[in-house]
Amino acid sequence: MQTGIQIYLSPLHSATLFNYLFICFSGKKPSCCLERGLTCCAVVQEKRGYRESRLLENINKSVLETNEQMSPANFEDMKHQLSDINKRLEAANHMAERVQQRELEAQQGTRLKANMEQLKEDWAEFLKEQQRLKEEVDEEHARAVGQLSAKYNEKKKELAKFTL
Repeated sequence: MQTGIQIYLSPLHSATLFNYLFICFSGKKPSCCLERGLTCCAVVQEKRGYRESRLLENINKSVLETNEQMSPANFEDMKHQLSDINKRLEAANHMAERVQQRELEAQQGTRLKANMEQLKEDWAEFLKEQQRLKEEVDEEHARAVGQLSAKYNEKKKELAKFTL
């Protein structure tokens, strides 16, 4: 597979462009290239190929050097450090959950206390109402007993009149 820019021109234009490009890239006269049978496009691609291969070789060397520097001991140290960090994060998450649970319990405890206070107030009000109702019932009972006693005494007097 060829890489690079390919320009297709007429033979007249291609010779002029070839001379210009070859002089620009190599600094040599184009006749030496023509003797070897190379075209302008081939010269540019050949130079680009050399540059790319040198770049790839440099990257490969860098990767190999990095791999050599990162020995298995370094990997094990990294794994150990990551494991420690993971444990710390889990502990921190657990502590945060406990704090949230305590806050929730405190809020519920506060609500519970408020509810208990409200229930005590409601109970006291209920007892007062019951006491008032009891007094009303006692008054009605006393009136009813008084009326019944009065009727009973009246009936007793009437009965005494008839028996005498």
